[in-house]
Amino acid sequence: MKRGKNLFLILISFSLLMAGFLLMQAPLTQGVFRTTPYLLIGIGCGLFGYSLNTTITRTIERQYPEIAAQKQIETQDERNQALLCRAKAKAYDVMTYAFAVLILFYAFLGSSIEIVLPSIFVYLSIEFSALFFRIKYEKEM
Repeated sequence: MKRGKNLFLILISFSLLMAGFLLMQAPLTQGVFRTTPYLLIGIGCGLFGYSLNTTITRTIERQYPEIAAQKQIETQDERNQALLCRAKAKAYDVMTYAFAVLILFYAFLGSSIEIVLPSIFVYLSIEFSALFFRIKYEKEM
């Protein structure tokens, strides 16, 4: 069932890629419709990469069960989990400062409010979610 799902996703992603390339050739009006081909291409590329990676990984794991067992051991290892959590925490710290600088950069350049306000909304939602999970985990411990 999962193999069929991945093949279906590969077909969908390839269709999105082709639709995006075809729409690039069509004379589109202005505004949002000019970005539609690029949006389709981006979604198609991401979905194609994910689906192809999953399909190849499952094929290799079926052919070589010892690799699958080793991978499972590595993902469940406490040390690897701690390293992964620590790397994500550091990446979050970097992202917080980089995103704040980017918003300030947009604001100082005089970008339109349609760009600055959604960026601020996303930034604040990330910060509030971090605060929420911090409080949640403190109560659990």
